[in-house]
Amino acid sequence: MRRRGAYSVAIVLLSAGPVSCGRLNFEPTATLGDATTTDTPPDVATDGANGPAPNLAFVTAATFTGDLGGLAGADAACNAAAASAAGGPLPGTFRALMADSTTSIAARFGTARGWVDLQGRPIARGVDELSDRMLYPIDVDENRTRIEATQTEAWTGNNTLGPHYCSDWTTALAAETGGASRVGGPIVTTVTTSCNTPQHLFCAEFARTAIVTVPPSTARVAFVLSHTLSPLATMGDADGECQADAVANGLAGSFLAVQHRASAPVQSRLLDINAPWRRVDNILLAPSGTALFNGSSLDTFINQMADGQPSNFLMPSMDATLANCNEWTSGTGNFTFRTLQMNTRHWHTPSAGSADIGCNLPFRILCLQR
Repeated sequence: MRRRGAYSVAIVLLSAGPVSCGRLNFEPTATLGDATTTDTPPDVATDGANGPAPNLAFVTAATFTGDLGGLAGADAACNAAAASAAGGPLPGTFRALMADSTTSIAARFGTARGWVDLQGRPIARGVDELSDRMLYPIDVDENRTRIEATQTEAWTGNNTLGPHYCSDWTTALAAETGGASRVGGPIVTTVTTSCNTPQHLFCAEFARTAIVTVPPSTARVAFVLSHTLSPLATMGDADGECQADAVANGLAGSFLAVQHRASAPVQSRLLDINAPWRRVDNILLAPSGTALFNGSSLDTFINQMADGQPSNFLMPSMDATLANCNEWTSGTGNFTFRTLQMNTRHWHTPSAGSADIGCNLPFRILCLQR
């Protein structure tokens, strides 16, 4: 079990060395495979009455232009990276999490289920999550090194703005574009980049059907409000909206809105700034309230509402040091916002005045359990 602070999130245990049956050390728990398996390492061919060991997923340490030799060339690059991994070759066969003009990511992974990264964190339970809304980001490379997600991207081809496949991954021309996703963000994205710009690859196995679930957690809950608010909402009004949303969706406890004021920054209103935070689905967001707001990378993305459904865009959690509609009492003027979009796990604060929003416009807000 992997522990961080007071919160346990691990689904499996992985180690650096190869073991029998070509898999990494794997000891099933009650949340994955056969809970009665006790041998270490287990024989994957026979252990796990409810399914085999999970598929592995990683991001390549190396980067590549869009001229990959098609999807087959991207797959070859993934397997070459796995074969040359520090600490020994990774077992299994990998495919790139990429689409082209005729084949989607989901189609390339078929009926496979259950992915974890090389640190044992759950990445996806099914192809829908793998190709859309991963649980934890794929930000650990084949050498088990975490890749910083800020402004770092991987080729995927998935793009909501139209086809961007670098001529089906056969060109590195600057005039052509390819769809990419932030390392540390869900696959669905609107990022396009020139095909001559080197990007990482997401790589995942596709041969097994494994059960990957997330255990319950006692960490505090953070969720995106299900509806928009007016900037004129007082702190009490915003807190009440969060509380009502939580109650309507069966979340116990007291909830407050992330509505910064110079006189009352949200951190000062939390009961325990050292408490860990999680999404509604028990996936860890940050080990403490301090880490939730200090500008460092979150463990994963805040993209869930109180009912567990995804939220495509989290509009602002405000910074009390910037324009904030006269402490949220005015419907005129502007406020400078901090955004945490669905495709990233980094707070983004535009410079003052560069991306201000009118105080007469509604926004979404983040709700935190006290």
